[in-house]
Amino acid sequence: SATVVVGAPGADSNKGSVYVYYTTSATSPSWSSQSVLQPTDATATSFGQAVSIYTTRLVVGATTPAGGAAYTY
Repeated sequence: SATVVVGAPGADSNKGSVYVYYTTSATSPSWSSQSVLQPTDATATSFGQAVSIYTTRLVVGATTPAGGAAYTY
């Protein structure tokens, strides 16, 4: 199985979103949508401008009035 994370910082009027897709077959991958993540901070913008995934941990970057934020999942 495999997981792909796609940041869309311009989605939802620049609030941003992150799309998570997965596949269960390495030989004949058919990707399915697992979830759509949105920022929990109402002041965040460009959520998904940076994404990183390692094993079961996902980190998503966003811009905030204080400068920036990292969200972990």
